[in-house]
Amino acid sequence: MTRKYLFAFLLLMPNIFFAQIAASANDKIIYLDSLWNPVTNGDFKYYRIVKDYHLDKEEYRFEDHYANGKIQMEGNSITKDNLSPIGDFVYYFENGNKKFTYFYRKGQPMGKAVEWYENGNKKAEREYTQDDEEHTSEYKTLQFWNIKNVQTVVDGNGELEDFDEHSSESGKIKDGEKDGVWNGKSSRFKSSYTEFYESGKLKSGTSIDSLSKEHKYNKVFIQPRPKNGLNDFYGYIARKFRIPASARGISGRIYLQFIIKEDGSIEKVKVLRSAGYGLDEEAIRLISEYPDWSSGEIRGIKAKVLYSIPITIKA
Repeated sequence: MTRKYLFAFLLLMPNIFFAQIAASANDKIIYLDSLWNPVTNGDFKYYRIVKDYHLDKEEYRFEDHYANGKIQMEGNSITKDNLSPIGDFVYYFENGNKKFTYFYRKGQPMGKAVEWYENGNKKAEREYTQDDEEHTSEYKTLQFWNIKNVQTVVDGNGELEDFDEHSSESGKIKDGEKDGVWNGKSSRFKSSYTEFYESGKLKSGTSIDSLSKEHKYNKVFIQPRPKNGLNDFYGYIARKFRIPASARGISGRIYLQFIIKEDGSIEKVKVLRSAGYGLDEEAIRLISEYPDWSSGEIRGIKAKVLYSIPITIKA
């Protein structure tokens, strides 16, 4: 009899856990695997709560949790179906200690950021600036402590050896920026690289990809972009966009997200913020049919890049 009662209790536990997650009728819960892809079964590593998902708002509160319920990340997003960060964000280790704090502007870090090791020791203090034209952020390392809690960068000068679960790199920091020879590896891309910097500016780089092929480059990251420029792309949208009859007189903005593949083709177009009235479907059609994209590159190696873009509809 004891075994039967124990078995029944174990069967009930998942249902009890799922019931505890739900916060309110307006929230949405999304279960995610180790690669942050949505899953529908109970085999998840994280779950995300989007606060007030079913309400129309300018910003939505995102809370990511580990499977055991502990907080992993919290911050606001300008879209509710995908994370488009804005403002202050805090990331946590599974033991509850802080991992990062960032401030986001236009989806990129801006201003002061702080990092910690899992044991609670401080790892780094950095200062981010943005390149609005390239839609990227760059940072200066102001202070850095190694895993043994020894400060190796003081007031922007010293030696830095950094690592995480996917990558490692090491080199000299001068006035907050990389200087001289830097070496690094990426387990995610199965690649390695050597770079030469002068006062934070990359002068040359050589990477070795997963097939042992060598690539030369002078930019760490190249954004994919329309081959004829953004003006040509938006001109194409303006010329080709067909307003459905149901949307006459409607104004609004559609946020779209898609992947630009290594060959410049587009896949997985989705709407992050809808304008409704059939406008979303028309935007998806035009994005999917636009042919002239240059691919993105990471350290000279062509790569898939997630890209987001707004389309404004004026009545």
